[in-house]
Amino acid sequence: MANLTGFSLHATLSALMLAAFSDAGATLVEIPGQCVHVSDVSIASVPLTLKNLPGVRVVVSDRFASGQDISLAKSLRSDIEQVLTRVGIRILSGAEWSRAAGHPSLHFDVQNPSDASQHGVVMELKEAAFLERRPKISTSIVNYRVETSYDLWYPVSQPRILAPMQEADSIRAAIESKGEDCATQEIQALHDLARELAAGFVGAYRYQNRSRRVK
Repeated sequence: MANLTGFSLHATLSALMLAAFSDAGATLVEIPGQCVHVSDVSIASVPLTLKNLPGVRVVVSDRFASGQDISLAKSLRSDIEQVLTRVGIRILSGAEWSRAAGHPSLHFDVQNPSDASQHGVVMELKEAAFLERRPKISTSIVNYRVETSYDLWYPVSQPRILAPMQEADSIRAAIESKGEDCATQEIQALHDLARELAAGFVGAYRYQNRSRRVK
């Protein structure tokens, strides 16, 4: 996930090298322990209707800030499916989904603008709807949507002056280690958010199906 071996690492190392050649001394950027800050605000739409939903197919995008990560996407999908199945919402197989009315699919997506530290996290229930006057024409609609966000920061703090050049390897190792810590925090935050947004969907589903027996 989050990768300090890209722009942040190169920029830091370039600054260190410049300082070394100019005899100005080198500065190690210390990164605090907490890199990921999750918003405590979630915004959800009112569902068009979740009554008599036959189940859903869960779809998780495998595109993240650091690139494609299929294993993380599979893990997040498993988290979401567990939340749904606990209350009796069926997880549709591909064949079941293709036969289900409206082809309902629950999408989880992380929106990662390349030039921003804030990342949006969105869950949407998408279904096919048909034009009343021409039933053969269908379009995809968003039946339900819930979203939140998190910030990923590598702020500068507690600068430390080091001897030029001799400490380059240790500086690189320290920055890469911090990057790995931040990547681990981001992955954990995504798991937490996947379960949280899935729980929000479950709440909306249970409310609209309160006349039925839902776990």
